[in-house]
Amino acid sequence: LTSDGAANFDDQVVRSIDEFTPYRDELIDVLINLALYRYGQETYRLIHRFIEKLVPFLDRPPNINSWNDCDFDNYRFIVHEIYLYTVAILLKYERFDAIPVVTSNFFLADKRGDEAMSSYEDINRPISSLSHRNQRLGLEKASIIAHMLKERCSGVSLTFKDVMQADLVLYVK
Repeated sequence: LTSDGAANFDDQVVRSIDEFTPYRDELIDVLINLALYRYGQETYRLIHRFIEKLVPFLDRPPNINSWNDCDFDNYRFIVHEIYLYTVAILLKYERFDAIPVVTSNFFLADKRGDEAMSSYEDINRPISSLSHRNQRLGLEKASIIAHMLKERCSGVSLTFKDVMQADLVLYVK
């Protein structure tokens, strides 16, 4: 997915996000089963490593030399949503001992090969194409991302309140 100067690139971003929904739902089922039947420090570390492997998708890969900042907005939304759902599931099923593990910083190698630490702040960043969509369509939403998260919180065993609670815990952290 690349912007290539498309006037309605935000439509492509939203379509890409929507097309990912079945995979997100499958992941939610896996995470719920882990929270219910395979909880423990080893599982929490595996979940953390899984999220850690998603973080590089938020920015351009090292082999890409020409890009627009919004080219990765679909990944930014999806990774943020997955992280929120992960924390929401752990809170819902009272796996409170998992929260410090899953919310600890992520160890990453940056584009130059240097090692760096990343946190929730790197996952929860503005998504310019969705901000553009909010303006272009005159949606007048205070947060288009929160609006989309609420709309997409259907067909899963979590409520939007669960997601908001996870967002608050991550904000406080």
